[in-house]
Amino acid sequence: MLVPEPEVSLQARHRAAASLRRTARCPPRHRRTGSRSGWPPAPHRPPAAELVAAGLNQDDDQTRLLNYSAALSRARRAGFRPPEAGARPAPDPADEDGKAPASLAAERRLAELLRAGEHDLTAEWLRLLAARDPARRPPDVLLPALLTAAASRPQLRSTLLPVLGPLAAWLARRNDEWAWARGAGGPDVASVWETGGIDDRRALAREAAGG
Repeated sequence: MLVPEPEVSLQARHRAAASLRRTARCPPRHRRTGSRSGWPPAPHRPPAAELVAAGLNQDDDQTRLLNYSAALSRARRAGFRPPEAGARPAPDPADEDGKAPASLAAERRLAELLRAGEHDLTAEWLRLLAARDPARRPPDVLLPALLTAAASRPQLRSTLLPVLGPLAAWLARRNDEWAWARGAGGPDVASVWETGGIDDRRALAREAAGG
């Protein structure tokens, strides 16, 4: 038996129409960082095979949005109900980080550098943090942007890895493009970088660069 569609308010219909118009009118404007907002772009993930097989993977934003909406509507009419959030086990939290986050002023400066795509200056910010304030860590809110920026920049990785903590490793376990950071926050990374010899540091830099 088909499940009737829920009533949709006129306001909701107007919002949907406005969203469709916006997808056509507002193509992304790319900066040096590759995204409209100036932040590093989110890692690209290929569409699910089911969507490709169903022909729902069109490049046109409007068509793709309409197709997804149609698929969701059919699923509802067939009686599909998404699982309750409480039915899924929550991931284990990241380990506690003994370091305090950088100051608010330092966080604002780092955010400005990331927005502007100033990766050399970002690396310098990280070097200064490690040298002058080793008891502090990069701001948690900027970790995804840092990991994304360093994913394709080995030199930035080598300055970022020594200051990362367990939260970065936790995030990296959920994104293959950040796999190089999965050992971040280990007991040996900071000590090797601070007290190891040149060969030890070079080995750590090679590991950060992915080999």
